[in-house]
Amino acid sequence: MKLSCDICGRGEARAIILIEGAKMVACGRCMHNGKILHRLDDEGAEIAPRHAPRGNIEASEEIVEK
Repeated sequence: MKLSCDICGRGEARAIILIEGAKMVACGRCMHNGKILHRLDDEGAEIAPRHAPRGNIEASEEIVEK
């Protein structure tokens, strides 16, 4: 049984993603709207997730006087 995208309802599900605490199945177009938990191959079996490259993240602090 093929699953359709929980977000747009159109495409065939390609991944299980996490959006604001909810696990959803998503098509190839919508799967980048959340954190990819598992990618699904053409037969629907789970394969290892791909991790997007991370950019440099800078931390900064601001001191505010009261």
